[in-house]
Amino acid sequence: SSLDKDRIRTFMTEIARAFFLSPSIEDDGVQLGALTFNEGTQHVVYLSDVDNPDKVIKRMESMNLTEVGCRTHTFAALERMENEYFTPEKGDRPDAINKVIVLSDGVTKPSSKESNTFNNADSLRATGAEIVVVGLPQGCPPDKPKCVEKVIGQDEWMAISGADEDPNLLLNILNTDFTKLRETIINIGNKVCGPGSVKIN
Repeated sequence: SSLDKDRIRTFMTEIARAFFLSPSIEDDGVQLGALTFNEGTQHVVYLSDVDNPDKVIKRMESMNLTEVGCRTHTFAALERMENEYFTPEKGDRPDAINKVIVLSDGVTKPSSKESNTFNNADSLRATGAEIVVVGLPQGCPPDKPKCVEKVIGQDEWMAISGADEDPNLLLNILNTDFTKLRETIINIGNKVCGPGSVKIN
């Protein structure tokens, strides 16, 4: 729904505000990149853009969430992160561990590409990146008042995070709903940068 999309945009903007954005590891600065995915992927911000933190926040606030096709190309998002976003040209720091936060309310579509999602997640984790999945319920269209929100995709989320092979990584799957995304920011901060790393007002 439009409301849920607005909540996602607010959530991502608040994440950008909650971290200390800086290209410097020495001052514990966090770099942040973002893209959206549906049918294909859409660029929002690169890691190197944290040279101007206000620019990063403004891009988050104004990110376009218009649906492009009725697809969920999770495989494309994971591949693009590894091969474009986590590159020195786009600001990747070799001495910093890459953390990936995937927000999803379902599974890869078309289903024939699910193996690509698993392979690309494995490839991304093989670089040393850690993947945290925020699983959200599938919302209901406004024209279906009797619809009940449902959570689907847990098996895929486990494979993306690596928890299907390492039970310790189950902690990297956060199930929530759209109204509780703000509370999830602290949990994400603790997973990505350690306790006390984020502050929200």
